This record gives sequence, C-alpha cells and structure tokens, in this order.
Amino acid sequence: MKRKLKNLVLAACLLFMALPVFALEEYVSLVYKEIDVAFADRSDVTLDEILQRYQGDTYYFLMENYSMKKVRRLILINDYEFALDADLVIIDNNLDNIEAVELYATITDAYEMQKAVQRLAEEKQKAEEQRLVVLKEEQRDNVAKKYNTVKTSDGNVVYTTGKNGGQFSYSGWNFDIGLAPGFISNSATGLNSISVGLGMDIGYYRILNNTNLGGDVSGTFKFLNESVSTQKDNSIFFDGSLMFKIAFHDFTDKLFLRAGVDIEGCIQGNAATTVYDRDLQSTLFSPAIGIKLVDISLGNMAFAMSTDYLMAHLWTDNLKFAMRLDSTLSIPFATMEKVDLNFIVGLKDVMFMKDSGFENRMNLVFALGGRNVR
Repeated sequence: MKRKLKNLVLAACLLFMALPVFALEEYVSLVYKEIDVAFADRSDVTLDEILQRYQGDTYYFLMENYSMKKVRRLILINDYEFALDADLVIIDNNLDNIEAVELYATITDAYEMQKAVQRLAEEKQKAEEQRLVVLKEEQRDNVAKKYNTVKTSDGNVVYTTGKNGGQFSYSGWNFDIGLAPGFISNSATGLNSISVGLGMDIGYYRILNNTNLGGDVSGTFKFLNESVSTQKDNSIFFDGSLMFKIAFHDFTDKLFLRAGVDIEGCIQGNAATTVYDRDLQSTLFSPAIGIKLVDISLGNMAFAMSTDYLMAHLWTDNLKFAMRLDSTLSIPFATMEKVDLNFIVGLKDVMFMKDSGFENRMNLVFALGGRNVR
C-alpha cells in the first residue's frame, strides 16, 4: 500500500515538473511565429521590437538563436541587404553575441563581392549597348553615303536611288473588302432605288527614282434589294477600274496622277421581271484620267479621295458627261507584325449627265482593310 502511494506521489511530481516545459514550448513557438512574420515582411523594425520586448527573458537566447538561423537562410539565397539589417538588430540587442558580430563581417564581405559582380555585369551591358549604337550609326552613315533619301507620306525616311547608280526601293500596298450598299436614281423617270452589294479595293505603289509608281484596282457588284419592290428584279449592276498612278516627291507624294480604264455595268432583267426603266445608262467601258489624294492625316485616321473623268461620253449617244468620285476614311484598330488593320468607311459615286436627265449611282463603303506596316 505504501509502495503504491509512493509511486502515485512520484508520478504527480513528474507531472507538475512537466507543465512548465509544455508551457515553455507553446510560449516560445508564439514568439517564433512573430519572428517569422518580421522576416517575411522584411521588417528589421518589427524584429527589433520583438527582441527588445523579450530582453532579460530567461529564454531570450532561444529567440536570438532562431533569428540568427533566419539570417543564415537569407545568406543562402543571396539576400545580403536584409541579412545585414537583421543581423545588426541582433547585435544592437546583445553586444556580447560574438557569433552575430562575426556573421555580420562575413555578410558584409559577401555583399561587397555581389555588388562588384553586378557592377561588372552592368558595365559590360552598357559597353555592349554603346557598341551597338556606334555600329548602327556607322551603318546609317554608310547607307546615307550610298543612297538618296525621301520621306514617305507618314513622315518616315526611306532610301531610293543609289548615288553610285544603284537603287534602293520601298513599296506599299493595301487590300480592302466589305459591304457596298448603294442608291440609284434617274431624274428623267423619277427612279429611286436601293441596292446592296460587295466591293473591294487593292492599291500598290513603289518608290523609285524619287517618284511613287503604282496602280489601283477596284470593283463593286450590286443587285436589287428585295425590300425595295414587291416585284422580283434580276437586274445586275457592277463597276470596276484599273488605274495606273504616279506621284512626284519634288512636289508631294500625297497627290497621284492617274490614268487607266473604267467600266460601269448595267445588265437589266427581261421585260417581264425588271423594275428599272430602259432609260438607265447601259454598260459603259471608258478610258479614264484623274487624280488621287492619299494619307491625309486626321488624328490617327487617314483620309483619301479620288476623282476620275470618264472620256467615253465623247463618243456615246445620249451621254454628255461622266465622272467617278471616291472618298474613304481609314480608322486603325489593330497592328500586327507586318500588317496594319483598318475599319474603312466611305462614299463612291458615279454620275452620268445625259440628254434625258441626270443619273447617279452611289455606294456607301463599310469595309475591313489591311496595309503593310511602314
């Protein structure tokens, strides 16, 4: 009985002795978490507050050792700057910590070596950048010595004829395609009708011998909108042009002189199905001359227009005068590596002055276009 009582008393004593140890582990763990937060936030001020708060504590050496362990981890990832700040806090709170003082000297040496390596890398990079600048200037000077220069319509400089007889050229192009709703009117018979259609426009030029040489191809295919009339109409309208163009840089590269051919087609349905009257101008194939104004800047948009005189009226019965007028506004919406994409709105109009009155064929333009990046 006495023996059992003795064992019970011994167990109770061991239990009471263990309680401070468990309390110690929980207490120190909470301080460790605070130190973890200070290092995660890279705050030497917070670390200093923690160590000052527990100076004189029986277990301060555990907190100090844990902080130094965190400093060594910073050294492993080459974070010397905050490692120095944190180690200095440890030294300030315990000047007798010789290990922290020695660690500070080690970190300082490593940090100076790191900065020396960084300075060397920066100097090499700066020297390489300077070498590339000099090389680029030398190449530009060499090209400038060999070629004459001109400015494109957007202000960029390109090289043209070689000064020694050689030649450097630059080319530009555009391709536009979209909807072309139209309106057809004839004053002689009072006809007013809406048509729907598709249209396209292709342009190209090349800078050569201080001139822009190129050409334009355009076309529209139109048919009667069914909502215009309760009668079905199989009449077809179409137009197309092939125009060569030239601009002189000594004057301006925004104004082209044009010459080529133009066709204005009208194929009416049979008498039983047509809504249109027979007074409409039949298909006209004509030589054409005109002018074209391009790349007129309106902010980030570009305006262009052209007018062409259709000479076939000179030998066509009932036709006194004929001309074509086109205007477009290009609105950029995306730039790819080699192509600028634009939304294009505009107006295209063909006018016939006839013995019987005035006939007008007008198209609106809603298109998507691409052109080479300049």
